Amino acid sequence: MPLSVEYADLSLAQQVLERQSSQHLANMRSFLKQWGDYSDGGEDAGLLMMAFNPVNQEVVRIGDEVLGLLEDAHGGAADHMGQTLESYANADQQIHAALASVTEMLGGSALPFNDPRSSLPTLGAAERHASSFYGGAEPDIAGRIAQGAMGLDQYMSDFPDRLTTRADKALSGNRSISESQDASSYLVTPEAPESEMKNLRWSAGVVIGGVDWFIEKLTGVSVLNDIIFKYTVGDWRVLDRAKTAWSEIGDALVAVGQNDSEILPALSEWTGKGSEAANAFITALAGATTALNGAASTVSGIIKNVSRVVKQAAKLIGKQLKRLQDKCLRMIAESSVPVAGWIVAAGEAVAAAQELYDTIKKIYRIINLILTAIENMAQAQAQIIEIRYTISNIAEAAARGAAARV
Repeated sequence: MPLSVEYADLSLAQQVLERQSSQHLANMRSFLKQWGDYSDGGEDAGLLMMAFNPVNQEVVRIGDEVLGLLEDAHGGAADHMGQTLESYANADQQIHAALASVTEMLGGSALPFNDPRSSLPTLGAAERHASSFYGGAEPDIAGRIAQGAMGLDQYMSDFPDRLTTRADKALSGNRSISESQDASSYLVTPEAPESEMKNLRWSAGVVIGGVDWFIEKLTGVSVLNDIIFKYTVGDWRVLDRAKTAWSEIGDALVAVGQNDSEILPALSEWTGKGSEAANAFITALAGATTALNGAASTVSGIIKNVSRVVKQAAKLIGKQLKRLQDKCLRMIAESSVPVAGWIVAAGEAVAAAQELYDTIKKIYRIINLILTAIENMAQAQAQIIEIRYTISNIAEAAARGAAARV
């Protein structure tokens, strides 16, 4: 097969791959560590948060590892693309020197070597960014409807231009390379609503504080100390932030995959031994990057479910606390259990304690729902581990020089 190569295309392809590695994927890793991890949450952790933390930290660790592999794969591909360009240019220079020598031997005058590396283009800014409506605090229903309408209007107004640009590129006799999307623009600082668990802790002291001593005398359980403060302490807003962070990283990964694939049409005109390996590698790299979006979406969905369970649990526990308060106040008012000396008829004491026990058990069952939701995060680990094997192979291929070989 005859050799044909455009130095400008190789240089731009190298710059696209390098930007995905050193900028976008590096930004994703920092973003995940900042907003996905609670290890430095600034608050003491109760038992529920202590159960969530190690599982979440492992998911973040594996996620960072896979993003690191993608970063290495893109960086390795960029390095080899640069090495390929250097090899072609050096070969051209050697051929020119040989021809110049023959020309001079025949009495002619050779032209100086025009080094293609001296006039390589610089990659411009990305063609598109995340919508101005992307990210931020979640609005109310009316706000979501309004944002959805404005977002759709913006998309429809931009669509004809995008379609025209895409058609022009497809019909161009000399397809150039550009960066399709600014992947980092999807990494918007997550915002979180007020924590339902924090509200529960504040309200619990008001609702149950005046009768907690009464409950503990009858049941041996302090609702405030043995349940509320023991289990619910922690900054539960991390769930909303982590959910958003994983979702935005997924969108950024799709953008990186599109940027990878943007290289392929122009490089398809490159012929020679190195071209097939490079095109196959970049195709696999784009596919693996986009596939990781699926794992990120799964993680976001699972954390969203944990967050939803926590919020519902906080509301349900709040209702049970109010029920406990009402029961205790009624018992005291009716003197079903005399306060002085706690000397009561055996049947009345057992009945009163059993009634309170039943409500406390309901609270524990609600807490178990949160623990079950946290245990389901193992599915998130499995999703990321599954894709890690594929990306590990791609990163190894880049390290071994299979990305672009002359």
